[in-house]
Amino acid sequence: MNLYWTGARGSDTKYTGTLFKGSITIYGNDKNGNVSYCYGRERINHNVFCAASSEFILKNQLELIAREPDCYFMAYNPNYVYGAPDIVMKKTVCLNDQQLMKKLENKIEFRSIAKGTIQMIECELLPGRGLSSNERIRQLVAGGSRIVVQYPVSSGGEGTLLIDASNIGILDGLDENEEYLVSKYIEDNIPINAHCVIYDDYSIRANCVIHSPYMARV
Repeated sequence: MNLYWTGARGSDTKYTGTLFKGSITIYGNDKNGNVSYCYGRERINHNVFCAASSEFILKNQLELIAREPDCYFMAYNPNYVYGAPDIVMKKTVCLNDQQLMKKLENKIEFRSIAKGTIQMIECELLPGRGLSSNERIRQLVAGGSRIVVQYPVSSGGEGTLLIDASNIGILDGLDENEEYLVSKYIEDNIPINAHCVIYDDYSIRANCVIHSPYMARV
């Protein structure tokens, strides 16, 4: 079996030895089996859906399948695989149930699953409708506090709003029919990621990993 990595960065395979024969990615150097969408192009924000980069990865997958019948793929984010042609889905390893992955991707759903297992920052679930006129929010902001408002599905800072007295009007542009996670901003906070392992019986084990802001990302 020839295994190929698909996702945002070719560098994600740097310390995987000979596990991957190559990679099809958004960022990369077109070397050592890597094919990159942004190589020779302007860099894009991979946290925002880009149809062109998705089509690039799919096109290269289909071409690879035609050349190498024994090729398989492992995806950085399995949620990007759903909806692909059946041949690509069948060739993707570690592809979990779509509904389960959607729950883990959604910040609100994940907090519900992990509640009682992982200690989390206190937050509220509030509707977008009238959020800017919410009396408690206005009092916090008027008192000099900053609040964090997060979209249910977001990553890399996209969909996360830091609100203070100078920009509270941004909240008027939120989707009135959507719910948002609202928490008080914590100064000098250390980022903590929750890592989940999904077992064969679809039970989930979660743990927290501290990521130092001074740690180099590879």
